[in-house]
Amino acid sequence: MIQTMFYMSCIRKLHPAISLREYEHFIQKHITQLSIEEIGIFSVAFFKTKTPILNTKILMYIMQRVIEEMDAIQGITLTGINKALRLSHKPELAFTTNDYVKKLAESKLRSVNLINVIHALHISSKIQFYNEEPITILAEKFCSDPSEARLKDMERIVFILSLYNFIPPTTPDILDIIMEELDKPQHVKAAEEHHLTILSLVYFLTLLRRYPEKHIQHLLSDDTLQKSYKNKFMINVQALQIDYNRVLEGPPGSDYLLPPTLREYLARRYSLFLPDEKYGNLNQYDMMMKEVTDLTTELLGGEKYTLVTYPLPHFHRADILFRLDDSGQSVPIPDELRKRPHFSGVLRPEESGWRCVMVGGRNMYMYNVPKLVGEQQAKLRQLRLLGYMPIVIPSFNWKGE
Repeated sequence: MIQTMFYMSCIRKLHPAISLREYEHFIQKHITQLSIEEIGIFSVAFFKTKTPILNTKILMYIMQRVIEEMDAIQGITLTGINKALRLSHKPELAFTTNDYVKKLAESKLRSVNLINVIHALHISSKIQFYNEEPITILAEKFCSDPSEARLKDMERIVFILSLYNFIPPTTPDILDIIMEELDKPQHVKAAEEHHLTILSLVYFLTLLRRYPEKHIQHLLSDDTLQKSYKNKFMINVQALQIDYNRVLEGPPGSDYLLPPTLREYLARRYSLFLPDEKYGNLNQYDMMMKEVTDLTTELLGGEKYTLVTYPLPHFHRADILFRLDDSGQSVPIPDELRKRPHFSGVLRPEESGWRCVMVGGRNMYMYNVPKLVGEQQAKLRQLRLLGYMPIVIPSFNWKGE
């Protein structure tokens, strides 16, 4: 069986007659008889064929075996296992996974290569567990030898840093190193071949308020957009987000690179609809959004005092706006704001006293600490820059009406 799975990982696909679910059942029965190297081989087979391991008992046993054999396990075996764990992760394994990554950080990550550390951290990023030690190890390992990192490795590193909005102190600064690395010939060439990778990397950098101007100009140029996407329907939302982030928080005097009509189209295309029960069953977030909207409207004195819209159209969820005067009384929403198209640009208040209520869904927060993920922290910053006072209602504090 193990030999067959080795060949599967080599060819990266399954024969139509082969079901990895049958292999998974066999593995569950015999996994205690396998060496850690054999576990690594079948893990790679699942990863290379893009087949998640569904059985949680297998996943838990794999993590336990790695912990037990931490001193002896080879780096290549650990890489294969971590790739499969990342692909197969399940929410119910959140705390087990976090303990696993913490133990790796304590005993193993400093002695393995950069790729291994990246894959280990990407396991915990699936559940957004905040743990500074492995992130610090990642930053130190990258900074000690940046030449080891490929473009996609840097994209994964910046993703982790931006997700947790945590930049470990390194000398030189890790973001400065990445900005310099991006201009090296091998990465410029890789960026031409891997458009989505460089787009994501630049987007994550803008969340951390870094702006590689040459790459941004290239990515958002008409020629690149036409070459990469053929039509506007296919343009990635990160192009829109980069454009807005750069103008709102980037170098003074920055102007939009995407045309207004394209910005409006992309914002509408990638937005989530405004919750309305008449369109069918609402999911948990939408129900909470409706409840918060209804309660805010009731507290303020009626519908004329609230507006549900997209003050920052590059964020796909709507927010609840209202205004209080200097005495704390509700001020009716002007008719021109109600008639304003949702996605015609940022909504910058002209008067003081404007509040913006953000409904904080579960995925907007880190799993183990009451801290917004990096993208939502950027949204808070930008709302304040526009002149709003943000009010965040976390889902874990909301009991419903």
